[in-house]
Amino acid sequence: MINFHMIGPEMFEKFVKPELEASCNKLGRAIYHLDGRGQIIHLGSLLRIKKLDCVQWIPGEGSPDQTKWPEIYREIHSAGKKIQTTYGFDALDAVIEQTGAPGIIQQQTFYASITEEREVRKHLEKYQIV
Repeated sequence: MINFHMIGPEMFEKFVKPELEASCNKLGRAIYHLDGRGQIIHLGSLLRIKKLDCVQWIPGEGSPDQTKWPEIYREIHSAGKKIQTTYGFDALDAVIEQTGAPGIIQQQTFYASITEEREVRKHLEKYQIV
């Protein structure tokens, strides 16, 4: 089995988490970009940062796409944090279905033409996001 994380939990707690907490305390809204399977070992610690508002999970190259990680989304939701999704409606629909909580989602803007605006708004209204 390949070990994907760059630093272990002890080093994360000592060197990274204090800096993240300090940054979160200074920001109005703090979002953490959880990038790749190697960072999953730090998720529990990250979620205990009181002023961290939201987590954006990107599984990383060679991993199943964003729609295939219900345990990650449920853990984030259980901690009272918002989830930022990307990659359009497939990811948005999957995360809402997996958590049952459309109110915790922050949909990252994706590019759509002006002619698609009505369709985009209609989809988002389905979840009371607009």
